[in-house]
Amino acid sequence: RPLFATIGDITLRNIIYSSNDKMMMQSSSMACTGWNVSSSLNDKLRLLMLNEPSLTTLRVPATESVGTENLRMIVTSLKANTHVKEVCFRGGSLSMDLMVTLAYSLRSNTTVTKLSFEHVTLMGARHLFEALRDNHSIEELSLVHNDLEETSTDALASLLNDHDSLTKLTMKHNYAGNALGGTHCLQQVELQKCWGCASAIQEMMKQNRTIKQLYLIHSEVDARKLFEQLKHDTVLEELVVTGTAFTCDAA
Repeated sequence: RPLFATIGDITLRNIIYSSNDKMMMQSSSMACTGWNVSSSLNDKLRLLMLNEPSLTTLRVPATESVGTENLRMIVTSLKANTHVKEVCFRGGSLSMDLMVTLAYSLRSNTTVTKLSFEHVTLMGARHLFEALRDNHSIEELSLVHNDLEETSTDALASLLNDHDSLTKLTMKHNYAGNALGGTHCLQQVELQKCWGCASAIQEMMKQNRTIKQLYLIHSEVDARKLFEQLKHDTVLEELVVTGTAFTCDAA
């Protein structure tokens, strides 16, 4: 209560704080489930390459299950596909050349709105983030366990600062760094167990003009600085904090 009492007169409608790890929250993070490789891989590839209208969701399982050549066919076919709206890669690693190919495809793709990478090592992720600057259809980006490095988060920061359609960002188990230094049209941000999260949040909320929902899960937060900034925030509507240790930096 003492923390929340300092917020002042803002439009924030909902603050939820819980230290319970089992707290249920209605977050619409993309879940990557449901591709039985042995029975449907060939069918999915055929539909993707034929640009069949019936294929709107593409969930790609672990790299070792799919195979490098099949992965290459998948990322190449996305360039001309006009029906797939959601793409999720899960498990394994996307090599540098596959990342470059995927980036090339996404520069031209105009229909994918949701893009997710879960437990996928993104080698040269900066190529992907730089390519997405030329993509104007992506609305949701989910990054989970991707071994992001400083060069990658710099490219992500540049993307978020300029992109005109990306409204939702989810980052879990990643280095956040300065990725959130500036945001152009993000409306919902979820950070979970991200390194460098405290400074990222501070920069993100310093001059918030678009973010309406902020989820902080198992993240170290400087409470004093955060709520000091929220005193003047007229955009944020919902703040969810769970499993998070509050700290107060005296500096």
